[in-house]
Amino acid sequence: MFVDGKAHKQANVTHGKTQKKNRKASSMRIIATGFDPFNNLTYNPSQDTVERLPTSLEIDQKQIPVSSAVLPTCCDEAWQILNQLVTSHVDKPFLLLLTGFAEKQDKIFLERFALNVRHYRIPDNNGHQHNDEYLDDKITNEAYRTKLPLPALEKHLSENGFACGISNHAGTFICNELYFRSLHNWQENPHCLGVLFVHLPPADKYQESLTKKERIAKNPDSINTYADCLLEIGKFVYANTSSVL
Repeated sequence: MFVDGKAHKQANVTHGKTQKKNRKASSMRIIATGFDPFNNLTYNPSQDTVERLPTSLEIDQKQIPVSSAVLPTCCDEAWQILNQLVTSHVDKPFLLLLTGFAEKQDKIFLERFALNVRHYRIPDNNGHQHNDEYLDDKITNEAYRTKLPLPALEKHLSENGFACGISNHAGTFICNELYFRSLHNWQENPHCLGVLFVHLPPADKYQESLTKKERIAKNPDSINTYADCLLEIGKFVYANTSSVL
């Protein structure tokens, strides 16, 4: 299990259980998703990123399968596809990495919370535009928190050359919606090794945020860097998850 030494006590926020049974990290699967372009954008780096992921990742001479999908930026269709994809793999250990586009950011952000809120500044790609609503008024939780130890993960990624940070929540658009539903439905699944939303900045802004030394050390192609970052998160989870949880 992951242990960060902190006991979080916040009302109406659900955390991952500390006791899980018979999950072996050595047989884990990484599931990664991105979104198609939205709001008149011609591209979405989260789509490009997951499309560049390999079908497997070698760790400790084992091939860890990687499943990826590009989701439509629509509240209903995205959840239907994601639910079908993840449900087909919940009988074995899995790590779910959701990604989206953060147009105003200049580094990779790991999202701490998902909120039980629907408040769309713009319509989704099918014209839905919810305003100041609960995602699900039958769920009493105002927010869910990922159980992954984000400070340790941020430190690990930074030490491996990725410009990243921690954000407190994934907004109130489709990114947040899928994150909330994913945490609600799967974080307590006995085979779930973690659920995390990762926001990706524009490729040019990411490059501008790097020092000259970092630009030389890392791949100048930001999309490849984003894909490498997701795989590095998978390695971190693999290395820090006990063999039987």
